[in-house]
Amino acid sequence: MLTDFFLTIITSTAVSVALCSLVLWMTKAWIGERLKNAIKAEYDVKLESHKAQLKAEYDQRLETHKAQLKAQSDVEVERLKSTLSVAAAEKNTTFLQLHTRRVDVIANTYARLKKLHDCVANYVKPFVATGERTNEERRGDVAMASADFTPYFSQNELFLSKDVCNAVRQMNQELVSITNTFIYAIELAHTPDVQQWMKITEKFNGSVRQALAGLEDELRRLLGDKT
Repeated sequence: MLTDFFLTIITSTAVSVALCSLVLWMTKAWIGERLKNAIKAEYDVKLESHKAQLKAEYDQRLETHKAQLKAQSDVEVERLKSTLSVAAAEKNTTFLQLHTRRVDVIANTYARLKKLHDCVANYVKPFVATGERTNEERRGDVAMASADFTPYFSQNELFLSKDVCNAVRQMNQELVSITNTFIYAIELAHTPDVQQWMKITEKFNGSVRQALAGLEDELRRLLGDKT
């Protein structure tokens, strides 16, 4: 009986120790899990706070960078606008100056050529009234008009179109040819060549007049006349 009593006591003590150990282990495990969860929760909060802080800083830097880029872009755009505006103004000024110069050349070329034309017409006309200027004087008028026209046209051809230049040269050649024919076949000849004089008159009133009218049309178109 005594033995059974001790065995019972020993068994009860072992069970108690085992239960205490189990309770202690479970308590440690529960506390450890609680601490782990608490630490994880605190870490998650700090992580989210850090993420939010980083995002705020990133957004702020991004907006600042955007603002800086926009400011730089606006400056560059305004600078480009200013440059283009200056270039356009310079181009317009240059164009205006060239156009003004071209109009001046057209007007002066035509005026000189028309004066030469009129002097030749007066020189070779078939009827000369009493008291009018002599043939020599009228020939001198042609020479002066030609001397005034030729160098001016030569120095300013660049401002005229190729078609106009060709028309002016053709007109000048016609007038020179008519003048030379009149000098040697009519004025200085012992017997004036009436047939040549008639041809000169017909040519002057025909092809020369048409050439002059064509040149006038070309000059008007060059000045922008659409009609």
